[in-house]
Amino acid sequence: MDTAIQPLATLDAGAISATGATSIDELLRTIRGVTQSGDGQEPVFLLNAQRVSGYQEIGNLPPEAIEKVEVFPEPVALQYGYPPTRRIVNFITKRRFRQLSLKQAAGTSTRGGADNATAHVDYTRLRGDGRLTLSLDARHTDALLQTRRRVLPDPDVPFDARGNITGTLAGGEIDPVLSGLAGQFVTIVPVPNTPLPVGSVSLGSFVADANRPRLFDLSPFHTLAPSNDTLHGEAVIANRIGRRLSGSLTLTGDHSRERTVFGPASATLFIPRGNPFSPFGRDVLLQRYLVEAPPLSQRTDATTLHAGSVVRGAWRGWQWDWTGTLDTQRKEGIVAKAIDTTAVTAAIAAGGDPFRPLDPALLANRLVDRTVQSSYGAGTKFVATNRPLRLPAGRVTLTATFEGEQIGTDSRTRGANPSAIAFDRGRVEGRSRSTCQSRRGARTYCHGSANCRPMSLPPSATSAVSAICRIQRWARTGRRSRVFSYWHRSSARPPRRRSTSSPPRRSLHPRFRCSISGPAVRLWSRY
Repeated sequence: MDTAIQPLATLDAGAISATGATSIDELLRTIRGVTQSGDGQEPVFLLNAQRVSGYQEIGNLPPEAIEKVEVFPEPVALQYGYPPTRRIVNFITKRRFRQLSLKQAAGTSTRGGADNATAHVDYTRLRGDGRLTLSLDARHTDALLQTRRRVLPDPDVPFDARGNITGTLAGGEIDPVLSGLAGQFVTIVPVPNTPLPVGSVSLGSFVADANRPRLFDLSPFHTLAPSNDTLHGEAVIANRIGRRLSGSLTLTGDHSRERTVFGPASATLFIPRGNPFSPFGRDVLLQRYLVEAPPLSQRTDATTLHAGSVVRGAWRGWQWDWTGTLDTQRKEGIVAKAIDTTAVTAAIAAGGDPFRPLDPALLANRLVDRTVQSSYGAGTKFVATNRPLRLPAGRVTLTATFEGEQIGTDSRTRGANPSAIAFDRGRVEGRSRSTCQSRRGARTYCHGSANCRPMSLPPSATSAVSAICRIQRWARTGRRSRVFSYWHRSSARPPRRRSTSSPPRRSLHPRFRCSISGPAVRLWSRY
């Protein structure tokens, strides 16, 4: 790397092999203690001393393709357009390398269930400045059914496949006659499992199990963890573009499908006193699961696409690179939340038998929510670096950075609970820095930046545009330093409702600060 600052740590091919890492992720976890900055921020990754479009460009390289790993302190980040609060991790690849890798893995939980299988294939080819990486991953995870765990039915849930009878008031008596036959105050009673005589059901059939509700085991119909299928593909190609340019292109795609089963829908059915099949002298409620219909479930499909590119070159002493990224994600969810029991209630009110299995045609109206969520993000960053001057204290490094991004999301739900929300946000920022550092640590530092962050929100919300400009100069030798700083901020807000004679006001907040410590300052020195 073109810097006078020595790395904090260096790992050669032997040290990388000694870690036993089989992927870049494992390697970074091994050296995490030295790559994180003092405040815990993650590092900036470089490949062969060049910026990359994202971690995806590095993460798929096998550790065997890495010749050396260098970790540099935070000040080096300024040279690549980042704030001096993150360390730099530079991966240096071998000049010639080729590898085809096939991996398979299978696993299960310690108590059984949720079996999973993974297949991975990747191809890596390094030849001089050219690089090609292809990878494909597939993963399947079985659902974890409740039957694989010892989960007992909840005694506070009154629902059952045939049903439990309760009063119309919570904790209220079902029927005084039934209480007299049972010799106790009856608040809940199950529908008998034995076939009931058609048209001649008596209270005597309900006396034996008074106040002993029948519990229903949901285990065969309920999943504790969803099933999942995921497919991931990635391609990275990098090479020189003519004599003075080089670049790379990264394409990534993911698709996953997840399915959860909640179990049969529950329903509270009203049985009027005049129903010919009801032996009760009062209106009662039938608490039951609608096992005649398919169980409620949820399915989520997510597709994520990423594209990133880097173009770098040199012009009249300036080293520059441009990075562009584009991300998009689409999620589609279908949730069956309940079953409309209007038709069942109407059939019972018309004299239908509530204690017999229900006609599936009466349960065809399922309450389903369909959600579609789309999000996107686009970003660009341009960094140019040059060392045009050489002072007695050392070379002056100029770094200019321009970056911008735009993100947005749109979510819409149709069904029982419709909703819609959308927003987007943009940011444009430019920075320039100049540094000069001597062999003994004296440094002159100048910094200027300008930011513009417009935001687009719904009409009911306010929007703001702000601009910030800051210039700072710092010099230090030994224990003596002097700091001059000035910054200016202006903000424009939407005008409030005023009379026509009172125009909108613009607020300006200039500030100036100056602090001095030490009797003397030297901007450069000879040693």
